[in-house]
Amino acid sequence: GTYIKYNSNSGFVEHESPASLDGGKDVRTVTRMTPQAFSQFTFERTGGCKMVVDVQGVDDLYTDPQLHTIDGKGYGEGNLGISGMALFFSTK
Repeated sequence: GTYIKYNSNSGFVEHESPASLDGGKDVRTVTRMTPQAFSQFTFERTGGCKMVVDVQGVDDLYTDPQLHTIDGKGYGEGNLGISGMALFFSTK
């Protein structure tokens, strides 16, 4: 399959898969919603304290996630805290 970045730590959400050629035609399809649902699930499951974002991979095999925490501490420089969570929800 094709490696796709489904969402980022700064609010990007992929709504279409990259173009592919089907009989010479440029074909775009709706991207899987699993990554967006997973990001929202992690937010809800942790009571709004954490959120997994920056989901990318092939089909439902995801790699290299980033966590946002409510206080913005831990998990590296990509943790944008509550503002990162807000960015996700504003573009979902």
